[in-house]
Amino acid sequence: MFAIVGSDLRVNFTPSMPLGIYRLEPLPGGIERGTFVAVCAPTDVAGVGRDRGYLARGPCPGDTEPLLKVVAAVPDDEVTVSTRGVAVNGCVLPNSVPLALDRSGRRLTGWPSGRYHLATNQLWLYAGNPRSWDSRYWGPATAASIVARAVRVLTVPSFRSTSGEPGCGAARFASPASSAG
Repeated sequence: MFAIVGSDLRVNFTPSMPLGIYRLEPLPGGIERGTFVAVCAPTDVAGVGRDRGYLARGPCPGDTEPLLKVVAAVPDDEVTVSTRGVAVNGCVLPNSVPLALDRSGRRLTGWPSGRYHLATNQLWLYAGNPRSWDSRYWGPATAASIVARAVRVLTVPSFRSTSGEPGCGAARFASPASSAG
């Protein structure tokens, strides 16, 4: 992802989110499940992201760029991490199983399995690509780490199936391929 100098536009070239151009704008109040956001990675993992080439230089702590993600869970939601992947309020998010290795064969450590109740200032961030570097590896993010809402200006439709489990509205709602933008 990179900024178009002098604007609030971002171009995403990574497969984690739909490829294309996004406009960054202030959040209109509270953060809702399904919102596309630009977010700074948690400080304790930003250095790992830079060292491994997941993140370029930017204005976030650790001198990293903001990531584009979808808010999959908000305060008071229950997030369950298991071998099946990540579930929000019982609905498994598509393509959310943490991987053991990244594309370069380096070990990845997933967030510990368990059931988590998100606190007032916590969000679970997600992207519907199996290789996305998101909360499945670094856990809940703080609401304060959200830089802006990311609104799709021009994006390429995803070809992946991201339907989630049958009857699982939260999983469909959090899927980048199905969110309006």
